[in-house]
Amino acid sequence: MEAAEDEVAPLLTEGVCVAAVNGPSSLVLSGAEDAVVGVVARLEGRRSKRLRVSHAFHSSLMDPMLEEFRRVAAALTYHEPAVPVVSNLSGGVADAGRLCSAEYWVEHVRGTVRFHDGVRALRELKVTTFVELGPDGVLSGMVDGDCVPSLRRDVSEDRALMNCLGRLHARGVEVDWERVFAGTGARRVDLPTYAFRHQRYWIEGDGPAVPETVADPVDAAFWDIVDSGDADSLARSLRLDASVLDGVLPALSSWRRRHRDQTVLDGWRYRIDWRPITDGLAPETVVADGTWLMLVPAGQADPMAEATGRALTAHGGRVVRVDVDGEDRKALAELIRAELVRAGLDTAGSTPVAVVSLLPLDERPDADHPTLSRGTAATVTLVQSLKDLDVTAPLWCLTSGAVAVREDGEVDSATQPMVWGLGTVLALDHPRSWGGLVDVAAGPDETALGRLVAVLRGGHGEDQVAIRDTGAYARRMIRAASVESVEFAASAAAGDTVSGEPWTARGTVLVTGGTGGIGAQVARWAAGRGAEHLLLLSRRGRAAEGADALEAELTALGARVTVVACDVTDRAALAEVIAAVPSDVPVRAVFHTAGAAQAPTQLPDSSVAEFAEVGRAKIAGAVHLDALLVDRPLDAFVVFSSGAAVWGGAGQSGYAAANAFVEGLAHRRRAQGRAATAVAWGAWAGGGMVDETVAQEFAAVGVELMRPDLAVEALGQALARGEGHLVVAGIDWPRFVPAYTVARERPLLRELPEVAALTATGTGSGTGTGTGTDKGAGSGDDGEALRARLLPLSPPERLTALTDLVLVEAGQVLGHSGGSTAVEDGVAFLDIGFDSLTGLELRNRLQRVSGLALPQGLIFDFPTAGMIAELMLEALEPGFAVTPEAVAEEIGKLESALAPALHDDASRTRAVSRLRELLAKWDHTEKGK
Repeated sequence: MEAAEDEVAPLLTEGVCVAAVNGPSSLVLSGAEDAVVGVVARLEGRRSKRLRVSHAFHSSLMDPMLEEFRRVAAALTYHEPAVPVVSNLSGGVADAGRLCSAEYWVEHVRGTVRFHDGVRALRELKVTTFVELGPDGVLSGMVDGDCVPSLRRDVSEDRALMNCLGRLHARGVEVDWERVFAGTGARRVDLPTYAFRHQRYWIEGDGPAVPETVADPVDAAFWDIVDSGDADSLARSLRLDASVLDGVLPALSSWRRRHRDQTVLDGWRYRIDWRPITDGLAPETVVADGTWLMLVPAGQADPMAEATGRALTAHGGRVVRVDVDGEDRKALAELIRAELVRAGLDTAGSTPVAVVSLLPLDERPDADHPTLSRGTAATVTLVQSLKDLDVTAPLWCLTSGAVAVREDGEVDSATQPMVWGLGTVLALDHPRSWGGLVDVAAGPDETALGRLVAVLRGGHGEDQVAIRDTGAYARRMIRAASVESVEFAASAAAGDTVSGEPWTARGTVLVTGGTGGIGAQVARWAAGRGAEHLLLLSRRGRAAEGADALEAELTALGARVTVVACDVTDRAALAEVIAAVPSDVPVRAVFHTAGAAQAPTQLPDSSVAEFAEVGRAKIAGAVHLDALLVDRPLDAFVVFSSGAAVWGGAGQSGYAAANAFVEGLAHRRRAQGRAATAVAWGAWAGGGMVDETVAQEFAAVGVELMRPDLAVEALGQALARGEGHLVVAGIDWPRFVPAYTVARERPLLRELPEVAALTATGTGSGTGTGTGTDKGAGSGDDGEALRARLLPLSPPERLTALTDLVLVEAGQVLGHSGGSTAVEDGVAFLDIGFDSLTGLELRNRLQRVSGLALPQGLIFDFPTAGMIAELMLEALEPGFAVTPEAVAEEIGKLESALAPALHDDASRTRAVSRLRELLAKWDHTEKGK
């Protein structure tokens, strides 16, 4: 997990040990499961991952075997090492005699593995190159690029070892090549005298560059002088006395800096809008034939279920209704299977046209997971059950009162907004089996129900729709108004040149997650905006790393500071903290930044409990703060949301759902006339939930890190302008769009001018208008062209063709132009520059060309091109099977087609010749020649 040893040590409880220290902020905890989970939970916002091991090594759970292990170790014969050994038990050079003792190896089983200290000790000994001797390169990634693995999983040992020696040679290590190649028949060859084939490795642009506006050199020179602060040079340029510029130059420099920063801020500002699509639905012409599977919460949504079923039936559909009443994953799968079989369908052959779920309408609290409704928990279970049944029909989730099209009051459901956050992630993780989200106003009439059927039929290409009495509306992310332009217009109207007044903090400003990366930035900003008292809440309080320094910094800014250890999910504890706030500085503003990051996990690979735990602090904290401060006149109540709730995040279903929940809470507060602002953030630089690895992943897909000082400035502007919901994110659209839209259409982005421009030039993938039928969620021709190409080939030829296809697509992902020769088969993708995001892009490209549903972790489960090709061939083979009856039918068609040739000598002669060639070829194959 992501933590330093010194900050974990005070949190260790009985039964929990530090098993390994792998880096300055990377360690492994081991011990009793519940106790370990409890320690991890106290480190809010830290990335963690469970390791699949047989025993809790290096913990007290190993104690029962130590004595027997000691007896075995004592029976061995030891010899002192011939070279110095750095011990991972001590982290330093080991005593040779101690290495020869049984006790040392007993301690190795029980003690902490100090790998990081060992690496540091070797560096102090001037070691610059490390070699990992083991079955894979697991440790190499922990040595900052200086370690060369000797072997690689899924790569032949000979190839891996030669690669290792080559890399060591390139690093300046002396290799005895004569001994390496002894007995192999290898010999030295002269280099060719001709020029080698040239290949350009710079990535070519997709078209001519957009001409940039050339700055006026005079203007550029003027602003260069201003930026330099050189008053004498500026005075000479303006032919003025330098004393005249005493106050002007600093003011100009400050204005220039503010203008530049505001340009950046305006580029980060987006909002959610709803665009009318009523005219494009044409419900009167929609045909909904086929079988529709409808999931209904037992006894909770009967009127809506009956109306929806009636509408589908009226348009030609057949509805199979399944009433769900708290079944677990296995029981729900069995229930669905039974209903499908009863309807004459099965999950392997004839499947429904679509799955329509009304489960989110059940708003009763879930007994086992208080932050979830029964409807949300059932929706998670439904996704898992459909996966278990291999049902690939698109899943549509219906809500009511989950989104606000025009007024905040439209969001009258506390729980259903979560399903919209969940749905944005399902569209990424399961693009082929996800239909979309539809929010239907209560009591829909026949016209509204007709529009619902048109949306569910899917021909319009929309996947996030709200249906109201006034029509149907599609969700869009658009540019928010520029603050600079709005304030300039307001100033001009008022007859002055002063910008809008900034938001000012008063009284006590309460910040949850206040000692974390983002919370600390908000606290600094609030102190600078006049906060008299800062109340910073976090699970560790003053014990959090850097808490004392933060308190001193904020105090120096003029604020009273109180740092409190408080779990915001504990309502009583939170109430006690709020009650203790001095009466002379009452709570006037709340910034709820607390939240836990989620390790990327697809919903079918997790449990309902894990889904709920991810969002527990964010949801419960927001609910408790809202209730405890309901009678307080607040200047601000800000909930920190995430882009995951807007455009999604791979494997982030629980995190996105929790953020969508707090956005819904903000809508309801504003509808009640109370202060509320929800900001869906992109990625912050300088801490928070983004470490270096995540930052690199974000950069690869076009999500840019935002300067914290500018991010809080964007927050202040949103508060000053009274904005209820805002998206603040740095996005490099030319990089973001191709990766985001590779698997299916993303109508959410259609109104953004940058995306429209990329679509027009063909740079974006799958961002079209969606006027045609969306076959398989952006799957191109659903693999028909590939199947046609493979059909006449033999099985070995098909495997070769598929391998070449994978290699070509992999080369495209890496930016190569050399076709299948650019990437070599047999080499693991992770060894040639692939990571989780480029692996996802490769998987999506292969899905589009093949029509297959491939696993998200494709390159991890099938690490070479040949292995992926075998997987694809196994899935495609059933479609190539030919029965005798089918052959006879095709011959009959051929006979009918050739009948006219019987009456034309030339045509008949030519046909007979071709048929004889075909017979000879078949005869040749039959005899095995």
